[in-house]
Amino acid sequence: ADLADQDGEFDPDDVESPADLVHGDLEAGLAWAAAGVCVLQQSLPYPFRDVLPYGETDNRPAHRVVYAYANLLQLKHPRKAAAWFTAMVYLNPMDNMGARFQAPGGPSSHLPFGL
Repeated sequence: ADLADQDGEFDPDDVESPADLVHGDLEAGLAWAAAGVCVLQQSLPYPFRDVLPYGETDNRPAHRVVYAYANLLQLKHPRKAAAWFTAMVYLNPMDNMGARFQAPGGPSSHLPFGL
């Protein structure tokens, strides 16, 4: 089934274990976020080396989809996600989404407990 069909087929009573539910949700969420990032990449000129200020309301969905993708990817592949958080800081130096706390070398990397 494709992603659009998943909502109609989901039955919470038919899940064998909570781990299956979480894994499936992560995979589906990651696929949706990746699709959003793909649409964003196709919308921007290549290579894109400018900024997308969060203050402009039209740019906010772009920041949200990249953050969602990086955040979900971090659960599965932390090293791959690090580059996305760093890219977010370059896209929006004011960093309204807080990506600097997840980026390598960011403020949280210096805390003993790591946020």
